Amino acid sequence: MAREEPHHLLRRPLLQTKLSMPRVRSHPVTRPRLIDILNDALAEDGTIRRRLSLVEGPAGYGKSTLVCQWAQQLSLPVAWLSLDGADNDPARFLAYLFAAVATVRPAIGEAALARLSSTYIFNDEDAILTAFV
Repeated sequence: MAREEPHHLLRRPLLQTKLSMPRVRSHPVTRPRLIDILNDALAEDGTIRRRLSLVEGPAGYGKSTLVCQWAQQLSLPVAWLSLDGADNDPARFLAYLFAAVATVRPAIGEAALARLSSTYIFNDEDAILTAFV
């Protein structure tokens, strides 16, 4: 299968459902030990110690539910991004990442997305990410 040119990837609309936290069932299993591990990303005063938390595991093991429960208890903005195999292209991934950030920090995410849309060149992900960070 031929790889699409990046400008075609960026013209396709982004699915807003990938940028929204999924609904949690009415009586989910609580996992206080795992919530505590995620809370370790925060300092005692509520400031951020780690900027990224990654939860990984097989399908159906409650990853999304856990992270939703954790995010709902935080007093901090949370950017959400659900990924699947179709997002396995650097341009498409970056477009979704920047759009997710724009939901909580519009100036940063929208500026990065605009730069990606206007200047993306193959193998230029490092320059775009450097400008984003």
